[in-house]
Amino acid sequence: GGLAIELRQDLKLEQACSQLPFTFCTATCSQVVDYIYYSPSMLQPDAELTPFPPHATESVKANTAIPSVCYPSDHVALVQDFLWQSKRREEGAAVAVSSTDVT
Repeated sequence: GGLAIELRQDLKLEQACSQLPFTFCTATCSQVVDYIYYSPSMLQPDAELTPFPPHATESVKANTAIPSVCYPSDHVALVQDFLWQSKRREEGAAVAVSSTDVT
């Protein structure tokens, strides 16, 4: 037999993009293979923004698959803005953070 190693971490993560139609698409297969995870104790996804481009489905289907003229990559890029969780949030306020601010 082989050596089994159990890997575990205690950081609680949630998926920011749970309702995606696909992130990878060929003529015969469409599936979600890309994800954005976050720590809900520190961040919350900005509900006003969608991580999946609204026009992506129509553009990809019109070109059969990706990569294509509209999407030069073989994956649809996911982008999500987050709000920092803070004690002020309990009072109804949150601090906005762009995904470009997080490295």
